[in-house]
Amino acid sequence: MSSRTTTKAANRAAWVFVILGAVTLGAVATVAQMGRVVPAALHKKPPVEATAQPQQADKAEAPKTEKVKTFRVGFTPDFTTESHVSDVPPGVDPKLFTLNDYLSQIKAVPQEARVQSVTVSDGVATIDFPPALRHGYGTEDEQMVVEGICRVMGQFPEVKWVKFTIDGQSVDTLGNIDLSRPLAVTR
Repeated sequence: MSSRTTTKAANRAAWVFVILGAVTLGAVATVAQMGRVVPAALHKKPPVEATAQPQQADKAEAPKTEKVKTFRVGFTPDFTTESHVSDVPPGVDPKLFTLNDYLSQIKAVPQEARVQSVTVSDGVATIDFPPALRHGYGTEDEQMVVEGICRVMGQFPEVKWVKFTIDGQSVDTLGNIDLSRPLAVTR
């Protein structure tokens, strides 16, 4: 019985050496493959004309992603916001994107009251809303909407003032804040 146990142990050891040898041989072959010399013909660079066009095509296919600050409402006794940098989706106006992102956080603002358009002329950003903006707001909600929009627009250097419109018509107030004249942005 003891010779049988010794034979089994020797067979196991032989199999371990065979497997280790195969793994080692595979590793050596991989290292040898990686160190192989590349033929000189493959080192030649293509003519300049051939490389210029693909590089230009790459630039055209990868539009630059615009970044803006997006603001989060701080729910403290005083109105506060925190800003974070976000990527603007391709083809979307950065002003429209960041305004609607901000408004989406304020529960008092209905989904249907998102900004329709933003135009800037002579430093005044006219922000046009649908009629759903006349939802009726409490003093704090109105403050979050108006002051937050002034902060959001303050990140755009060409904007100095903000004017509110609903379907192209001037807005006098959303409740308590006088909106009959453009408001200064907050920087």
